[in-house]
Amino acid sequence: MDPRRIRPGRGNASQFVQPLLNTLNTMRGAERLRPDQLNARAEQLLWDQLGTEGGAAETAYAHGAVDLVAEHTRYFDGFALLVPVHEGCSVAVRAGTHASHRVALEVTDPALEALLLELIGLVAGESRVDLAVSCNLPGFLPEARRAPALVAAARALSALFSRETDGMDWLADLKGPDRFTRSARIMACSRTAVSSFVLADTREKESIALEVPPMERPALALLAPPEAGAMVRGDNRKLTREATRALQEAAMPGIQSIRDVEHRDLRRALESIDRKLRPLVTYLVTENGRVQRLVAAIQRRDWQMFGALLLMSHSSKRQDLGLEDAEVDAIVEDVENMSLDGMYGATRLNADSRAILVAGQQFSVPPALEKLTASFAERTDSTLSTIYL
Repeated sequence: MDPRRIRPGRGNASQFVQPLLNTLNTMRGAERLRPDQLNARAEQLLWDQLGTEGGAAETAYAHGAVDLVAEHTRYFDGFALLVPVHEGCSVAVRAGTHASHRVALEVTDPALEALLLELIGLVAGESRVDLAVSCNLPGFLPEARRAPALVAAARALSALFSRETDGMDWLADLKGPDRFTRSARIMACSRTAVSSFVLADTREKESIALEVPPMERPALALLAPPEAGAMVRGDNRKLTREATRALQEAAMPGIQSIRDVEHRDLRRALESIDRKLRPLVTYLVTENGRVQRLVAAIQRRDWQMFGALLLMSHSSKRQDLGLEDAEVDAIVEDVENMSLDGMYGATRLNADSRAILVAGQQFSVPPALEKLTASFAERTDSTLSTIYL
């Protein structure tokens, strides 16, 4: 059959084929930039925003990664599971001529700018540096831009100062409340190849790639409603510290952190702490355990269990972590109701954004996304952003 005869708008395109063709057209129309093209864009940003004075520029690129189950590592040194993606960030750096370091970003991100300035300070000493970052990761994932930007910056700074290191040791010294989650993302983004999944151990600073042949892995996509305010985690961090101390003083004196509480000991742990701490501890312990169960499901290629665990993760974020969002929850429920249509499950990624990861059979996800987008528009009169991983 001549493939040119099956096109969007033709009367002979079936209801199944039409969404798939629409998806292929969308993907072709948004071809990702190659690393060398993104490097060139970062260098152009350097000249455009920070001027042409200064030394020759060094550039470096790092691919990105999306959280699959990682929100719990905001609070302790747990395990995280991430999905590396081909989109990423490029950094251009040069010797600066001004009195202070300067950073140029395509999108304003005070948190990333502060981390980049801290990194420059660790590397440059008394020297001054100009640095520019260009990313092609989706705008609705601001937190996913930071790790590849930091990895690319470390590589570029290493080249600029002729250091015999890839710069990853510098990133381990960065401060901040999200150091465990950032560490997991950096481990996923610093790997040379874009793997199917990456398991990160934020205590030991080790990671392992979980490879799945393309024809055996599920289709993954992200959906994102219009943004709302991010969750403030200060209270939960305080409660996590309080719960850890209570466990150390009572039922589990030998633990270093919540990570050391096994699921089989959860009931005993909950009975020994104040009621107000129990939902958060339940989420942290079960979510850390779910990472290991997800890894087992991936290794068995048990995508039905994989999807069920995503739905459990979402439910725990909503009920135990307090990450309730009517619009997001409705989308996840819609995906759950599409199980007979080849969809496995869905979960909200984290509290930084409203993005939802959905998983399904290869040819089920495109039509499902069209249905989800149409349903969301009917309910809210708003548009979902989508990207295929």
